[in-house]
Amino acid sequence: MFECHICKSKNIDEFDMSNFERTISSDCKSACGQYNIGFCKNCGCIVKNPTKSWKTHVTHIYDDYDIYLQSNGKEKVVHDKRTGAQIPRSDVLINTYLDQIQPPRLIEALDIGAGTGVFLTSLARKTEHAKLYAHDLSDKNLDYLNRIPNFKGLFTEDISSLNKKFNLVSMVQVLEHVLDPIKFLSSIKSVLDRAGALIVNVPDAENSAIDLMVYDHCTHFNMGTLESIIEQAGYRVIFKSNRAIPGELVAIAVPDETVIPTPSEGFSNLSPQVAYLSKLRDAALNLGKEGNIDVFGSSIASAWISQYIENWGGCFVDEDKNRIGNVLIGHKIIGPSDVSEGNVVLVPLASKPSSEICERLSTPSVRYIAVT
Repeated sequence: MFECHICKSKNIDEFDMSNFERTISSDCKSACGQYNIGFCKNCGCIVKNPTKSWKTHVTHIYDDYDIYLQSNGKEKVVHDKRTGAQIPRSDVLINTYLDQIQPPRLIEALDIGAGTGVFLTSLARKTEHAKLYAHDLSDKNLDYLNRIPNFKGLFTEDISSLNKKFNLVSMVQVLEHVLDPIKFLSSIKSVLDRAGALIVNVPDAENSAIDLMVYDHCTHFNMGTLESIIEQAGYRVIFKSNRAIPGELVAIAVPDETVIPTPSEGFSNLSPQVAYLSKLRDAALNLGKEGNIDVFGSSIASAWISQYIENWGGCFVDEDKNRIGNVLIGHKIIGPSDVSEGNVVLVPLASKPSSEICERLSTPSVRYIAVT
């Protein structure tokens, strides 16, 4: 039995994940590593056991990390159901921020875990005079960052040691990697102006069970646990959504030491997520025997489930124009119009969006299959 790294409780239901011998890294590479995962009965969080071997494997993942490799560095897009337009994730986050907050005349922003700077690039495009800063583990992406208009500097030292204040701090797909998220969020207050805002974006493990298969994610959130952790760190959540970006959670918070954290509406157990993953794995195994199978998407879920298709020679099918024509783990990414007649396309997303995709894209000659 291991200790929850959120609340330090040892009251954890541990799940046997040995049936899932395939894991994936957050940059869509085969991780091929095992880990222990559990549901904390005390705080309602789903957490991995950060053993020495797990930490070592995660270090190797980060040393060879290729962000957005399948789209030549361009970030995930969100499909607008009303217009059919493809909107970058960062644009959605910034639009939400501008809708919820009266922005200061001069935005001084710090993006934590900035990578190649896709969030800062979007912010530069949407603001005229912002001063943009990045924080990351190393300076390997500094050349990309320096190309961003109004980019002022990269920090790699401990955040609490920075002698500067910002009125906007963003964390896009970062907090799920942090072993002590409450302490980490609390430390950010030392650089966040009292009138500033914090944007947090993480995977939604409640509605996208594939997140449990991502080796380097140590905390798996639903909206209740994310809000509770942010409040415990000394913030007031002024906006939250699990719909703004499918399969992800978005929260905007402001510093407020007077907030009394509400009891977490966390997970009640791990069974629904594990059951869905089992169904999806079995579907891939069975469909793989029939041949002529493609996989919808070209992200974590697609890369993970493709590992269960025996002798797979198919393609990833994606509507993201930035990805079509590229390659993911040795397989070509094609558009829906390029799927061969008679093929089956497995959609490994959450139940509702998978069903919507199947209804929208299935034709008499190409069948899209969802696991519900």
